[in-house]
Formats: sequence, structure tokens, C-alpha cells
Amino acid sequence: MCIVAFTKAVLVASISIGLAAGQTAPALPDITQAVEAKPTPTHIGAHQLGETLQEWLSIEKLASPQKTNIAPHRLGETFAEWLKFNQMDLDGLCPKNKPNDGLCNHLLQIRDTGSGDLYTTDQFSRTLGWRFIGGKVADYSFDHTWQNERVTTSNNRAYKWQFSDEQLSAVSVTPDWNTIYKQYSEEGIARHPEAVPAFQEEVGFLTQTYGSPSKVETIPYGNAYGAHWERSEAVWNRPDGTKIIAFERTGFNQQGQLELVAFDSKTSLEKAQQTKPNPYGH
Repeated sequence: MCIVAFTKAVLVASISIGLAAGQTAPALPDITQAVEAKPTPTHIGAHQLGETLQEWLSIEKLASPQKTNIAPHRLGETFAEWLKFNQMDLDGLCPKNKPNDGLCNHLLQIRDTGSGDLYTTDQFSRTLGWRFIGGKVADYSFDHTWQNERVTTSNNRAYKWQFSDEQLSAVSVTPDWNTIYKQYSEEGIARHPEAVPAFQEEVGFLTQTYGSPSKVETIPYGNAYGAHWERSEAVWNRPDGTKIIAFERTGFNQQGQLELVAFDSKTSLEKAQQTKPNPYGH
């Protein structure tokens, strides 16, 4: 007997004990739905969609700070490095023998706890936000718009991890073009296709992990010279609402090469639908 059936049977027996002769036990609500497990979140390697930025950072443990467009700052720099880049001396700003103001209290809290948000203004009068997690810069913002993105590389692939409300909501996997283009031009790649991850091999890896695709499509292409060719797309619809799509590169000489694998969580797909503009609306 399964746990749900056993629980219901015990409840019926318990109620029946106090009933008078001829009376029947009242119908019990069906609790099966209440105890059904939620679908397992879709995993990408050691990560899973829905994990927090802090969880992602604890798993990834980046060996070195990542470059940003807020040089000399980098994602992953320590709070002490952040203070140095901003030419801020915490002991001078917040001496122990003087009452601390709001800024000092905030700085000291981040130093002591490793977490918190700070805001500064740059030479262009933009408001810069700095989010510290685990004593390091975990994210930054321009005019209150957070970047919510991380990029890592592994096995000749580049991974873009996108966060929404500090939860992992989408991931895109592409060939590591920065490394590939250092060695080959597009003409060189055509002569050395092994330099780019193969589309069918990637579909094989995805199938091993997520099962057979829900759908495989063949897309026709052509050019002005009359040439025609086809490329493939494979789609997985996951139980947790995640959609995975693998794309083959579409160029005439790019047959069999991986273009992109896109992971979009249910939340990411719903937000994309909500933010689509209506071209015929007012």
C-alpha cells in the first residue's frame, strides 16, 4: 500500500471508531494532490534553474575576478579591493572614537557580514550599484539596472548564466568563440570543423541527460545565388516548464556545427511573453 492510501485508511479507521451504529464515515478530501512531488528543476552541470546567485557563486567558486565594463573593478573582487579602487580608507572614514554615520554603518556591516548593497556616483553622474555576497562583488548596476549575468567557459564552450530576481532563470551555451577565433578565421573553421562543437554530438549529450527531444525540426535556407540547404533544431519540453532548444549553425559552410543551446525556465518564458510589445496596440 502506498503512503497516501495508508494515511487515508488510518484516517477513515480513526473516524469510524467514534460513530454510532449505522452511521457512515464522512467522505475525506483527496490528499493525493497535496503530497505529489514537484517536478525536479532542470540541471545544467552542477547548477539548476531557480538556484540563487549566492548558491551559484558557492558552486562555481571562480578562481579569478571577471572583467567588467566598470574597470578597474571586476566581479569577484574583495571588499578590501573595492575600497582600494575607490580610494576609501575605512579606518579614516569611520574612526572608532567617533559616532558612525549611515554610510559608515553600512560599510562596516558589509565588512563584517560580507553582504549588502552600496551605491556610488561616477564621473558621468550615473548611479552605480555594488552587490556584495560572501565578501566579494557579486553584481553591479547602472542607474539601478543590475547586470544579472555571468559568463564562464569550459570544454570549448561559453556559458552565459542569466539571473532574474537573483535566481538563475536562463542559460545559453555557445562555442567558445573568443578562443576559437584566436586560432581560426571562418575560412579556417571550414577547413577544421572539429574546432567547433558538433551539433549532433551536442544533441547526443543533451539526449543522454534529458531524454529524447520533444521535437526535431529541419529549417530550409537559401541565398541569392540559388543555393539551398537545411539546418536542424531540437527542442526539449521539460516537466518543470523549462524549454531547451539546440540550434545548428545556419551558414552555407557551417553544416554540422553547434550555434547555441538555450535553456529557458518557465519563469523566463512567462516574462518574455509579458514583455513582448503589441505592434498594433496604442
